[in-house]
Amino acid sequence: MENKYEYDEDHAVEAMLAALGVPATDELRDCALETIDLIFDFYDNNDGLAIDNYNDDDADLIAAYVAERFKRQPATAELSAGQIKAMVVAELEYEDSLI
Repeated sequence: MENKYEYDEDHAVEAMLAALGVPATDELRDCALETIDLIFDFYDNNDGLAIDNYNDDDADLIAAYVAERFKRQPATAELSAGQIKAMVVAELEYEDSLI
């Protein structure tokens, strides 16, 4: 039986794609996975991996971090700042659902 409180990347990706409100494509799925990696990089670069230390108020900061990284190395799909933030918020909400 699957543990409800275990992080499932596929569930996070689905939540992120749903937040975009557009049909899911392979490119958008890859972009969501890239965004997850960058969110966890953000945690690692800011006092270690501490998922529960961040809340929705930090979404702007995390989204800006993700957007800046995508400027350096473009994401698989082109995303607006609003789309990046929507995906970050959805991922944070998914994390919150596990706590």
